[in-house]
Amino acid sequence: MKNFIDQFELIQPSYERFARKINELIKELLEEQHVKFHGIEYRAKTIESFNEKVQRKGKSYLNPINDLTDLAGVRIILYYLDDINKLTEIIDSEFDVDEKNSVDKKSELQFDQFGYLSIHKVISLKSNRNELVEWQFCKGFKCEVQIRTVLQHAWASISHTLQYKEESDVPKEIRRELHRLSGLLELADEEFLKIKQKRLDLSNNIGESINNNNLDIRINLDSLFLFSQTSSIYKRIAEVGYESGYARITYGELERQLPKEDIEIAGFNFNISLLIKICEYLEIETLQQLEGELNKAFVEVGSKFTLLLSRLKESEEEEGSYFATPEFLVTQAVILMYLKTLPKDFLVEATQWDEKYISIMLSLNV
Repeated sequence: MKNFIDQFELIQPSYERFARKINELIKELLEEQHVKFHGIEYRAKTIESFNEKVQRKGKSYLNPINDLTDLAGVRIILYYLDDINKLTEIIDSEFDVDEKNSVDKKSELQFDQFGYLSIHKVISLKSNRNELVEWQFCKGFKCEVQIRTVLQHAWASISHTLQYKEESDVPKEIRRELHRLSGLLELADEEFLKIKQKRLDLSNNIGESINNNNLDIRINLDSLFLFSQTSSIYKRIAEVGYESGYARITYGELERQLPKEDIEIAGFNFNISLLIKICEYLEIETLQQLEGELNKAFVEVGSKFTLLLSRLKESEEEEGSYFATPEFLVTQAVILMYLKTLPKDFLVEATQWDEKYISIMLSLNV
């Protein structure tokens, strides 16, 4: 075995590189297919771990470098059970899968056993990718890909700290509790998937109602998001802001220009949530009511956009541009229209904007 350990020590950095590149490739494939993931991580087996495994009692390898299929590993943690199916299809399409050494952990469990449910795929590169220059260093390499949900990962992580690998390891006194917990996590995964589908169905119904000009719909994150995507008044208010001197910006540009901690406040969902808070305060309950208020804002706040920009620049003694997204401008238009109604404390807490900025806005309360 000494020769194999020496050989692995020479090629271990290549396995590190291979694992990293497989990690990056799977991440790209997920993003291309619009599959959101909670996390993705990789590792190559260390020399110490390789040494321990090949010399473990009860194990016998003719050539452990060829026989071991987990010298490189990638773990992908997804949100929903159906995402596992999507990723499995991607992997089956993009890689050669060693079916003999791949396993669905759920299929190994008896109906009365507990354990974490995870899919392990042993993959290698297909010939078309293996011929590319950047991949030629790893011909013949295999990688174990673990696919699991967040809840499956929680079970695996916590049970690992308890050091119970087999059910027979568990004292009878706590076996029932672990059975119950395992079942609850599995049920929770299924329920989250049902909620996801229900939300999609509700969004489809809301979208159909909006398309039919039925805006008697209660305001929430989903309904306001769909309204913002199709509303002509949203676009008109944004154009008023840009004509007043605000500079257009995309979220990709925001990420390059703002400190990381400011991105969330500038983000789309933040401004949608902020507008919901303002609507709650003003007792605006439906999209129909909101559309009426936005039409008023379109008429009333155009000059205030320009005045606000002017005072902001005066306060900082600069002529730089103030970048704005459409969602920010719509939210700001509602605030400007209701300056006499919205208290400063509420604005500071709800917007998380700089207090100096809020004070300048309130100075327009004329």
